[in-house]
Amino acid sequence: MHPERAASVPRAEHHELVEHVRALSDNDPAQCVVQGRLGLGVVRDAGDEVAEMQLCAHLGFAYYLLAEDAPALEVTQRALDLAREQHDRPWEAKALITLGSVHGGFGDNTSAIDFLEQALAIRRELDDTYGTAVALNNLADTYIEMRQFFDRARELLTESHALFTSIPDSEQATKGASVALGTLAELAMAESERVGLGAHDAASAAAEALQRARESLAVAETLDDNLRILAIARLAEARALVACGRHDEAEQAIGRIRAMGGVTGTPYFRIMDSMLMATHPVAEWLAGAVPLSASVVNARYISGLAHLCRVEGQPRSSYTPKKIAVCLNFRRQVVTPRLGGVPIGIEALA
Repeated sequence: MHPERAASVPRAEHHELVEHVRALSDNDPAQCVVQGRLGLGVVRDAGDEVAEMQLCAHLGFAYYLLAEDAPALEVTQRALDLAREQHDRPWEAKALITLGSVHGGFGDNTSAIDFLEQALAIRRELDDTYGTAVALNNLADTYIEMRQFFDRARELLTESHALFTSIPDSEQATKGASVALGTLAELAMAESERVGLGAHDAASAAAEALQRARESLAVAETLDDNLRILAIARLAEARALVACGRHDEAEQAIGRIRAMGGVTGTPYFRIMDSMLMATHPVAEWLAGAVPLSASVVNARYISGLAHLCRVEGQPRSSYTPKKIAVCLNFRRQVVTPRLGGVPIGIEALA
């Protein structure tokens, strides 16, 4: 079952509008916001609550990609309320997944897991193979972000990838398979950073990350409508190359991402670019303090977040908790052990 095959459908005159906004949400989220907001006015004036529900859901995902958490929560909650009013379980689950992603993005992992588990229960209840695979992937991704429950995350991702690949003749499922492989790469990279892990085991985990990332990229390259998925796969490859110490190749991979344009200009990709290329002075200073590694990449993440807040003239609601979480992770893994247990104030540097 496809996640957007719902119990209710928009009026015929609004179908093309909804589909247009859906396509933009994946590959051009900024334009999706413009067109989606205009579309909401049209369908609300016409009283088409099904179209409103679906537009709100697509807008919520676009806002999530743009790191605009407040409007993402607002429109996605509206989509959830409308789905529940109409007893539309597939779209209820879709809204719950986006809410889980947004909450996970600003560090509220408890709420993220709750939303994602609700979505997973609905998808399983509906015997929705694709939707179940999406929920499993996103739940595993939350565990990885928490740096906890790695074994459980691997179980979820193994099932997710198997479900995606079991769906025949589906471009959406092929995209999902690429994403699941990329998340497996993220898991391996997280495992390579574990405190106390020996050099051999860390290198093995990094090598697994690169293998999974390249498998993800190979799948993404078979797709036609794949800008965001391709960029995510290339980003996973670049990060895995850094973890493997292959920095020149990582720089080339980032160059290929930059050349893509479109969705790669969103805050997420700009932050990741900053992480990997050390474009900010603080990150350069930190890179000189300790060897280039995934943990130093975390320090670059802090710098990138702070830089975007400054140049865009407004603090985005996701940045402060993310910054604190990454800072604590960096200090726990690298700085405190190297300084004999004496922490330093990384927060002040950013």
